[in-house]
Amino acid sequence: MDRARRRKYPWKEWFAGDRFVLVRGIDFDTRTDLMIQQIRTHAGPDYYDCTVRITVADDGSALAVDIFPKGPQKGKGRPRNPKRRCVA
Repeated sequence: MDRARRRKYPWKEWFAGDRFVLVRGIDFDTRTDLMIQQIRTHAGPDYYDCTVRITVADDGSALAVDIFPKGPQKGKGRPRNPKRRCVA
């Protein structure tokens, strides 16, 4: 896929508030599970460094994302729990 065809999502705009809702076919065209992974990646420490709770519509057509800023961290890092999921 060339650069002209790549979709650039407005991550800065989406993560500016405390909640955003995305509708498949309007806000994103990829599979819902792939969009969830992209949201989690952008919520991580390399991007916006926040915690997200993602609620998926029953038919998978929409995602509601609640954003929670992280408080001050003690120490140099925090342990990761791979079994913990943000999807409600």
